[in-house]
Amino acid sequence: MWILSLRWYVMRVSSEMFGLTQCATGKASLCLSEDTTGDHRIFDSGDARQSVEIDTLDLDAYFRDYTGRIDFIKMDIQGAEDAALCGTVKLLETHGVERILMEFWPTGLKAYGVRPDAPLRLLESRGFHILDLDEPEQCVVRRTIPKLVNKHTSGRRTWTNLFCTTGHALRTWRDKYPQRGGRL
Repeated sequence: MWILSLRWYVMRVSSEMFGLTQCATGKASLCLSEDTTGDHRIFDSGDARQSVEIDTLDLDAYFRDYTGRIDFIKMDIQGAEDAALCGTVKLLETHGVERILMEFWPTGLKAYGVRPDAPLRLLESRGFHILDLDEPEQCVVRRTIPKLVNKHTSGRRTWTNLFCTTGHALRTWRDKYPQRGGRL
């Protein structure tokens, strides 16, 4: 059953080659990591990375003509999460997005030129609850924005993954998984 479900989703996923920003369309320099493809960045991190020019687009423009529902957004874009979220304001309002999984890396957000709390405040203003997927503690913890920023700027582990969900989706999750060890 799970394999059939996964196959159904995979057939509906497409891959596009562009960077996400708050601008409708444009260009940016993608600074490449020599160590891992998971650490390319659209800002100069000051470590003399080679770069390539890429096309950029915001999700509001990308989904302008789409009339369906978007259940889930996943992003891990090395500090550019605020820019991407600023380019999803209409999408969040009109397409029923209830769940966002994203990396939260305050150091990367600062290097990109935004306050680390900016993407979290944007999501909170749109009715999202922010849950820290605390991997070292192996639990899900609902933390205030100041506590999230402090915890991930002053410790050994300076990043975390966040599960951001609307009130409706949070209630559904609690009902489905009441005893999974997470603290909310």
